[in-house]
Amino acid sequence: DISFDDNSGNHITTEQLGVAMAEIKKTIGRNIDIYGSDACLMQMVEVAGEMKGDVNYFVGSQETEPGEGWPYLTFLKKWTAKPTMSASDVSVLLSKEYLASYTGGIYGTRSVTFSAWDMSQLDGVYMAVTQLGQSLMNINNTQLAEVKQTVQSTQSFTYSDYVDLGDFTKRLKTAAVGKSVSGLAETETAIKKLVLTTDNSNSFKDSTGISIWLPTYSSSDQERYDELKFSKTTRWNEVTRLISK
Repeated sequence: DISFDDNSGNHITTEQLGVAMAEIKKTIGRNIDIYGSDACLMQMVEVAGEMKGDVNYFVGSQETEPGEGWPYLTFLKKWTAKPTMSASDVSVLLSKEYLASYTGGIYGTRSVTFSAWDMSQLDGVYMAVTQLGQSLMNINNTQLAEVKQTVQSTQSFTYSDYVDLGDFTKRLKTAAVGKSVSGLAETETAIKKLVLTTDNSNSFKDSTGISIWLPTYSSSDQERYDELKFSKTTRWNEVTRLISK
């Protein structure tokens, strides 16, 4: 969820974000060019899934953001200098400027992540993850233990159950169980098509720009997760239930 109000306690849920994007699309009569979150931990396939079909480009951070947030000054100066840039170019520019601002730039040096997606490629990720998930559901208990170990060694973020999807598939390919799992190469290919740019500090060198929920422990969020659009389409919730046993 996003936009927590410390005074009222109100916030916008992931599901409500999707409702809002659909309503905005209906009002303006076309897709929203870019959806971006100047907020923490938002660059997840599940978040994007709620606004699939309503947004063309999706930008944000896999990790928590420093308090300074986006580098509006440098980003808007460069956009103003080229006001006819495409939505794709603006998305990439923001990602590059975000990293630059925290690698000796206007906000000093901090560990950050940022990426930009072409949402027209999200269907490919859905198809690949569906294949991967179906394959994982057929592994035996010994293989399941190895998958859990792989998850635990995968690049994660402030919340350990927010893992990098690309790094997970890469590590799973080199594990013994990887020989018995299909959809790994397809997922890697789909991510490369989806992610226009991923701009990370050295401490997040294994991040590929896209996170997915993958808890290795029982979570009270599971029932809510079952109802997310990404979960319903790909049945990834079956994998999260399996891994979290």
